[in-house]
Amino acid sequence: MKQDLGAIAVMQIINIHRRDENVGDIMSAPTEYFNFPGFEIIQADVADAAKLDLNNRHVILGGGGLFDEFFLQSIDQVKSRLNGGSLIAWGIGQQLDTGPWWQQFKSFPYEKFLRGFDLVGLRDFGFEFPWVPCVSCMHTTFDKHRDPCHEFVVYSHRSRPVPIEGWPTLRNDQASFDETIEFLASGKTIITSSYHGMYWGMLLNRQVLAFPFNSKFLTLKYPITLYPSVWERTGSFIKVSRRIRGKESFSYSCKSVLGWRLLAAVARVFPNALEECREQNRIYYRQVYDLLSS
Repeated sequence: MKQDLGAIAVMQIINIHRRDENVGDIMSAPTEYFNFPGFEIIQADVADAAKLDLNNRHVILGGGGLFDEFFLQSIDQVKSRLNGGSLIAWGIGQQLDTGPWWQQFKSFPYEKFLRGFDLVGLRDFGFEFPWVPCVSCMHTTFDKHRDPCHEFVVYSHRSRPVPIEGWPTLRNDQASFDETIEFLASGKTIITSSYHGMYWGMLLNRQVLAFPFNSKFLTLKYPITLYPSVWERTGSFIKVSRRIRGKESFSYSCKSVLGWRLLAAVARVFPNALEECREQNRIYYRQVYDLLSS
């Protein structure tokens, strides 16, 4: 910290991430879970990157699936305007959703996004960069024991509704984080087309059957059971927040759910995942704080 005429000027950390209706994006900010003594914390939406004053400020980018061509311009704007501070990636992941993404995800061009970063931690596992899973694992709600009361619950991404009926359903833009976790925990098995539905279900020690629609579903460390889903655009436009205006958001339908119960029955649980994900974030926090304090 600097002292000037008796007043203490506190260095700022701007945590840039997605702040729209998707509860997973909202809960993926590292500054929600870790303290940074000696720093003032500001949270900002990635869509507002061009408006931010980045002079003599540190930037933490993440978490969420920000490694998407749609966000590349905003990330580049942050890099070009950052002056005097560090740039840190925390829990960011890739999103490929065109072409054969299930084949191309292993060769994702991370370098195009990561040039200029001072410290990197990705939620994607198995690549050349350090693994730091989504920081939402640090929330204390995952310490609470809950017994399931439904055999299945269905938790859908807002544009990818899973057409399985007869069980409780929820979308990722319909409830608060606490309500979402209670909903997911109420199922013995979670059927989901949401990345965070998959991730949080795993942290809750539930069986999870995921219906993937882009490469982010293939980058977890843990082998979540995946349904071979095929999605078709319905043509209906999804109303989205002004913060992602300019990005097409259509509704899609899943062509078939045949055999989903057979796959759900063999879905695994990962009882050590919660503590492992937390420990990786604790380690990374110490690295981040040491860098920012140096």
